[in-house]
Amino acid sequence: MSVATIRATIDCDGCGKQFKVEMDPARRMSEVVPTVDDAAHDAVAGGIVVDMPGSCSVQDDKELCPACTKLADSWCDQCGVRPWTTEASPDRWLCDQCNP
Repeated sequence: MSVATIRATIDCDGCGKQFKVEMDPARRMSEVVPTVDDAAHDAVAGGIVVDMPGSCSVQDDKELCPACTKLADSWCDQCGVRPWTTEASPDRWLCDQCNP
């Protein structure tokens, strides 16, 4: 018997919604990828989502669904700051100056 598919359900660190990624079944758990959590994190970083359109990502060590990845990749139109890198609260995507 061989494993064909391994899927992980991830809770988005941006909005809390769940999304699914496919992990590589050929990848062995070893010193390079010691845990299933690490393998799932690598799958999110790979960007392939299996249950919704778009790409997921890992940004600032946060696992993001496609919608949050799109927002995190955008720049604030008013001031040019990347919203995800400001000190705004996690539920806000605009910078502090543009969304007081």
